[in-house]
Amino acid sequence: MDGQESWDVLQRVSQNTNVKLREVAEDVLRWAASGRLPDGIDPALREAVSAVGPRFTLIPGDGAATP
Repeated sequence: MDGQESWDVLQRVSQNTNVKLREVAEDVLRWAASGRLPDGIDPALREAVSAVGPRFTLIPGDGAATP
């Protein structure tokens, strides 16, 4: 995912969950380290990735988006 697609995903998740974008970004960074997202963020992130970058899918538990 390029920088613009990533930014669009963060914005969508923030808007759809009513969580500040900075907090969403922090959650994503924590996910990379721990493999777990907060319950409210996980489905919103999966939906946003599908909407913004349909060629990507999130793999549960590994913190990665793959083409």
